[in-house]
Amino acid sequence: MKGMSKIIISLGGSVIYPKKVEIKKIKNIAKVLYESKHQFGIVVGGGQPSKDYYEQCLKYTSEPRILRDLVTYTTRANASLFLGELFNKKAQTYPKIPVDVIDAKDKLRLYRQVVMGSNKLGQSTDIIAVKLAIETKSNKMIKITNVKGVFDKDPSKTKKTKKIDNITHKELIRLLGKKSIDPRVNTLIDPRAVELCYKNHITIHIIKGNDIESLKNIIDDKPHNGTVVEA
Repeated sequence: MKGMSKIIISLGGSVIYPKKVEIKKIKNIAKVLYESKHQFGIVVGGGQPSKDYYEQCLKYTSEPRILRDLVTYTTRANASLFLGELFNKKAQTYPKIPVDVIDAKDKLRLYRQVVMGSNKLGQSTDIIAVKLAIETKSNKMIKITNVKGVFDKDPSKTKKTKKIDNITHKELIRLLGKKSIDPRVNTLIDPRAVELCYKNHITIHIIKGNDIESLKNIIDDKPHNGTVVEA
């Protein structure tokens, strides 16, 4: 759609489905996007259901095609939850889940919001979100996760941590390590996605899922309480 800037969101499955569906978070995030004048491509992760199904399926088969479909369907199910809330508001939202990044890019030419899940085994939600940002020439990606931003140490392992408000892509890659994450593992952000953002001049904003004010501020190019990752 002409005249609208595109913002890509990597919405962690652990935000909307940690152990059960977090309806309030879905509604609050969807409301911000619906009320905004920008366009959004939203990539939704699988959360706990994806991990549970994957682990159970591995007991019977390691066939990549079956595992790929399993991960794809669970992320698409979560994406449908979010899509349903946006569509409920009669927003200019594409009413289906795109099959891949190119399909999502094409639909963003016609709709204000497009919601998708995974489409390839071994690729994290973050990687898919960055690829969508590259295809749509977006220079802003928002990572919505279950922590407040980047910390100097893992906050799940120690209380002696310091939040980092601003960090470069290279510094974050060093902090995380370069190896791509297992998409079933709950990690802050995939370092390979950070590397892709660096190479394509994409700024990353990392915020916690319940920090709705920060989400609004990022969209409006205002300071926020999360972490900004840029060159």
